[in-house]
Amino acid sequence: MMQEKINIWGNILELRFSAWVPIRYYNTFEKNFFEELEKTIYKVGYIQEKIKSFNSNKFEDIKEIKNEINKVYKDLLEIIYILNWAEMVKEDKYNLYKFKEFEEWLNQFNEPNLFDFNWFVELTIKLEENFSAKDLEEDQEEESEENSKKKLKTALRG
Repeated sequence: MMQEKINIWGNILELRFSAWVPIRYYNTFEKNFFEELEKTIYKVGYIQEKIKSFNSNKFEDIKEIKNEINKVYKDLLEIIYILNWAEMVKEDKYNLYKFKEFEEWLNQFNEPNLFDFNWFVELTIKLEENFSAKDLEEDQEEESEENSKKKLKTALRG
């Protein structure tokens, strides 16, 4: 379990990386944390490359990249929301049931800069460090072993 701090648009947020995060993420957003994490990291790289080579004044092109950025921001902010929630609940700074809903939590970002990618990169690095594929494989092996034991117990009882 790791604790980190990240600066997003002038707001310092405390984050906690723990086994609880994927479960809370699924319960809140009904999406698989690791799948969304992988997709989002890929999208961040794609958008960074696209912006570097962006050379168009066409309204359609500008609108397309703006829509892609908005989608990635939403995905990343959902991840950060859960990581921040994990830290606030752990430190008992907030009661689990009194922590703000996602939409209300977003209001703390008074002046979002949609073209500030610094925290994208910082968060991506921290996520990769704290949720490595090796950890995921170990978790899946433990889960598989646990399921096998449950099946065996059920079969023996039956």
